[in-house]
Amino acid sequence: MKHASEAGFGISLEKKLHTENVMLRMRNEALHGQVDALQTALEQAEAVRQQQVAELQSKLAFFEEQMRLARERMFGKSSEQHVLEQINLFNEAESEASHLFAGANCRTSR
Repeated sequence: MKHASEAGFGISLEKKLHTENVMLRMRNEALHGQVDALQTALEQAEAVRQQQVAELQSKLAFFEEQMRLARERMFGKSSEQHVLEQINLFNEAESEASHLFAGANCRTSR
């Protein structure tokens, strides 16, 4: 009798192992699906990050160019010409004042 129950126990154990094996395969497939989904999400996030980096680099280049142009307008040769023109205006005003002053001196000395 013992022998018959051992045979039944063997079949039961075999079914149990088979069921566990099937469940492990299903869990393994589910995990692979999750890994694939995470990999896809990671790739998408990386693509978005790369696009953002490219946009920021483009903006940086634009603002660097704007800064260079502003410096050029502020300190470049054309700004030196404006300074010379302003000095000439100052010299003209000074010259006019000295002529007026000389004319006033001539009138008062008579």
